[in-house]
Formats: sequence, C-alpha cells, structure tokens
Amino acid sequence: MPRGTGTLNDPYELSSSEEESSGPIEISSDEGSPDDSDDDIPIMVKYRKRKAAAMDEGADTEPEPEPPLQCDALRDALQEIEGMTGPDVPSRLSQVKMSPAERDRMLKIVYQRVCDKGFKGEKNPSDSATREQVRAVCGIINEVIFNGLLDRTPYIVGLNEEGTESKAGDCRPADWVVKRGKKVFMPARIQFNAGKLAAIVVVNGEIGPRLCNGLVCRDKVSIMLSVLMHEIVHLLIHAFVPEDLRKATGPGSSKWAPHGTMFMAIVQALYGHTDFKVALDTVVTSKSLNKSMVSPGLSVMLKVPGSSVATRGRVTKVNPKKAKVTMDTGDKFIVPYALLQRADPLN
Repeated sequence: MPRGTGTLNDPYELSSSEEESSGPIEISSDEGSPDDSDDDIPIMVKYRKRKAAAMDEGADTEPEPEPPLQCDALRDALQEIEGMTGPDVPSRLSQVKMSPAERDRMLKIVYQRVCDKGFKGEKNPSDSATREQVRAVCGIINEVIFNGLLDRTPYIVGLNEEGTESKAGDCRPADWVVKRGKKVFMPARIQFNAGKLAAIVVVNGEIGPRLCNGLVCRDKVSIMLSVLMHEIVHLLIHAFVPEDLRKATGPGSSKWAPHGTMFMAIVQALYGHTDFKVALDTVVTSKSLNKSMVSPGLSVMLKVPGSSVATRGRVTKVNPKKAKVTMDTGDKFIVPYALLQRADPLN
C-alpha cells in the first residue's frame, strides 16, 4: 500500500511496480474551495521520478551557441581584409597574433571536417586522393581558416600534373597561355601529388611519421592538409601581389619571394609551420634528422654538455655538416646533425 496522505506536503510514495508506469500525470482538486492554499490538494502521481526530474531540469535551458571558427585576432584581420586589395591583404595576414591553443583548436576543426567529409572518417585512406577530395579539402580550409577569402581569387585544382612530379604540391598563378595557336586564360591552379601520398605504407591503420613544413604529421590526412594549406598561401600571394614584386631582385627582394619572409610569416602565424620542406619518403624518428630536414627556425632537442637529458632549442644557421642551435636557455652550440633530435610539436 502507498504511504502518505496524497497532499503536496505529504505525497504518496510509489511502489516499484507503480514507478514503472508511464501513464500521464493525473491531478484532481476541489475547484470550489475558497482556500487558495495548495497544501491540502490531493494528487495522484503516475510517472517515473527520474524522468520528471530530467524534464524539469532541461525545461528552460537554451542550447549554447557554437563558438566562432576563428579566434578574435584572425577574425578581426579577415574583416579588415574585406576592404583591402593588393599586397595589403597578405601583409595583414602575416600580422595575426594567435596563441598556440587558439591555433590548435582551429586546426583541429579543419582536421576533423576533412576526415569526416572528405575521407569518411578515415585518417589513413587506402585509396589515392581524387581531384574532388583535393577541392573539398581546399574548400574546408577556405571556410574555417580564411572565412571565404579564397572566393576572391578563382582557382582550379589538379593531380600529379606538371610541377608535382617530384614535389608534394605546387601552385601556379593565373596566366595567359597559347593553346592551338590561340591565347587562353588559365586561372590559378593548386596541384597535389596524390601518388606520393598513396605510396606511404599503412600498417595496422597507422603510418610512420613524416616531417611536413617543420611539423610532424602522423597520418595521411594531416600530410594532405599541411601541403594544401602551404599551397593556399602561395595562391593568395600570387593573387594579391604583383609579379614585379614577387620576382624582384636586389636588397629586400626576399620579402615576396616564393618562400620569402612574408610567406613564412603567414604560414607561421596561421598554421605554426616553421619550414617549407616536405619529406614524404622518409620516416621521421628522434634520431633521423639530416641536413635535408633541418633549416633555420626548426625546433630541436639537444643533449647539452653536462646534462643527461635533451633540452629544447632552435636552429639558427645550417651548413653542410653542422647546425648552429640556440637553446631556450640562451646557450649556443654548433653540432653535427646526428646529435640533433626532433622536437615534435604535435605530441
């Protein structure tokens, strides 16, 4: 038998068999009572207590708005760029100050969308990348990182075409070309070497890490993203910087060169890239650095004299046999490449 009088102050306690009932709530009251107090109104409660509590808890809760894709600094820069033309556009991108956490959050969104939408959730797809997938990846980068900036510079994508036989990727500016005796306008073109990506062996769903643009990539999607994000910066510089500045010679000419100071400032600000080299044919380990993988700006680990553990530093100069490294402590060393260890920013 249920215990309690059935009032709001002393409700019935339901037996376990009654709690399993999913029927409606039934409320009876004496509508003619002159007393406005609800204390003596008897009620019949026939619903599960847990379900009622959950309904009450979420009754007035509104869904939280999704956070913006870009951090404040990047979003402000993109808004300013809307009214800009010429070299001011890439120059403004190079000035973005983003924290590592903000950059990491944005790049994770890009990575997840590419995995889900481009490769059906696979991080190491066995099939060779298609032109449609390259186009889709570029579109996701354009949406999440650049908020549609690439829409101002029409481009096409290509696979394993001229310029990508030995490289992971390539970008050609828009130009007039002669075809069958006629001048034809060719839009800018981003090219990706799908063959190099397909050649990477997958074992038990994993690949050996590769060094891409100064960062370590541990799956094929990360490699493709690194290459295409790099080429997209070339695309933007081609689109907004006149050819005479890009091909200038003499003092200060490196500013708008293919991998010049402005290019590296942009990829560092937006992606965290510290280099422009991609080594897809070599599996990277902590002791596999050689001159082809090392360039000024690369973070490395080095066991300094008197220490039993490796500490972090940054390469400041390279020569055929040795590299000059400035440690985070300020100490400087000139060491053979074989003594350098890779500092993995993605660990």
